[in-house]
Amino acid sequence: GEIAITGTLQREPGGSVSGGPVYGASSTLRYLGGFTVGGEWGAGATVGAGVPKNITITAGAGTVTMPSQDRYVTGNLTIESGTLALGPVAGNLLVRGNWTNSGTLVPNDRTVVMVGTANQTVTRTTGNETFDIFQIVKSAGDVSLGSNIDITKRLFLNGGDLITGVHTLSLTSTTAYVVWSAGHVEGTLRKLIGTGPKNVPFEIGSNNRDAFLGVSFGSVSTGGYVTATTTSGDHPQIASTTFDPNLTANRFWTLSAPSVTFDSAAVTLYPDPADLDPGANPLTFEVGRWAGGWTNPAMGLVTDTSAT
Repeated sequence: GEIAITGTLQREPGGSVSGGPVYGASSTLRYLGGFTVGGEWGAGATVGAGVPKNITITAGAGTVTMPSQDRYVTGNLTIESGTLALGPVAGNLLVRGNWTNSGTLVPNDRTVVMVGTANQTVTRTTGNETFDIFQIVKSAGDVSLGSNIDITKRLFLNGGDLITGVHTLSLTSTTAYVVWSAGHVEGTLRKLIGTGPKNVPFEIGSNNRDAFLGVSFGSVSTGGYVTATTTSGDHPQIASTTFDPNLTANRFWTLSAPSVTFDSAAVTLYPDPADLDPGANPLTFEVGRWAGGWTNPAMGLVTDTSAT
């Protein structure tokens, strides 16, 4: 008959599981060593036959290798020790709960997807967590960082916000990019750029509103990281400008590129219309730059939704 698991099922060295256990709502599957995932963790998106609630990796010096098919973690994924290697050929990992890594992740060009409607956290206990491809697909709830995250290839934003808090989300390759359909990064987003002409979008926002920023470099001679954040509300130094604080976009952006050398750059700001003061006309907006004092850069194209 079927094995019913209401607590923890431990797969130990030399052990195997024949068939698919039926897991309960509070169940945990724990790997105590290096294994290739088998019938103890099957395909499926809901807890039950072959699908546990939580996954814990305590592999020591071993590696738990995922199959070449998608697997869901319907609860929390915890890597206490050892290595979790995603499928070398195919197979993404979809997580509905929290991600905590104290061991090693080998992404193998697979996608780690944060899904579901609950708030989630992603944490590496020491150093930065590194994903090749990271995706957020949420109809409700957000994903918050408990550590820095490095992404080497692609970030998919397909619903829900990614909240960095005091941490940083970095795209660490000059070929890495963001694929966006909904949501934004709230906090610090950092992108590595190479040399030559570059157009760098930043899919950022705050206060549940998108407030993107784009930087167009004429020509970059020394590449490096470009970092951007945005904050709801007027700039704390607005009183020393010529702007009317009652007729603003109620938002400011912070942009830095300390190691990048370039000949020229144009910045385009995209405030959310809901941020604007009543009576403010975006077609008359000007931009001020604060760097210990205010300057007013030359304006380019100004539209109902953007200012360059």
